[in-house]
Amino acid sequence: MLTGPLAILPLSILAAEKPKVGGLWLITCAIVSYFAAAFSIVAIKPEEMLQGASYIFVHYSLPMLVLGVAAFLVWKWRRDRQTAPRTGETDVH
Repeated sequence: MLTGPLAILPLSILAAEKPKVGGLWLITCAIVSYFAAAFSIVAIKPEEMLQGASYIFVHYSLPMLVLGVAAFLVWKWRRDRQTAPRTGETDVH
């Protein structure tokens, strides 16, 4: 639960302030929560593994993964925008 649904809101808030760190944590938690849930489903009901794992992926892990990737894209966009030369400026020396 701590790497899954309960982590989405705090990590999304973190990603709004620090996209690189928040994005990394969102992606990591998405992967960890998916495998933890999938392994628990296999241990309890192996015959329902595909249905249970796909439900968890679509409802929990996929949104976290999308938010994490989006945070990384925002971080990259901000970084590229800060380092790119501005058009229309002339270098006067």
